[in-house]
Amino acid sequence: VNPDTKAELTISLSDDLASNISFVESILGQKPTVQGKTLTWQNLKVPPAVDEDNLGEVLLRFKVRVISGSIGDTIVNTANITSSVPTGVNTDRTTAKVKLVKRILVYLPGIAR
Repeated sequence: VNPDTKAELTISLSDDLASNISFVESILGQKPTVQGKTLTWQNLKVPPAVDEDNLGEVLLRFKVRVISGSIGDTIVNTANITSSVPTGVNTDRTTAKVKLVKRILVYLPGIAR
């Protein structure tokens, strides 16, 4: 997140996916460059903060496929900022934990009369 209320922040980051997941597609935000299990984003623009309660942030959302794992397992994914950032910039939001749960798909027939 960017606490500066005057200047946009430009960062680059990379994400080495865990061995049991694979990248499927980008859903929100800049699309990454994909090389094997490494996702890379260059020159991400983080807008300035509106005020101290509304910090500037950029959201990246992407879909992965779980290749192996058991119900109840937790997969930890951590991205790393690869560019320098000014002092005071919060980089704590680069880790996501996902717990595997059973997925049930229910298909209901459509009936037209």
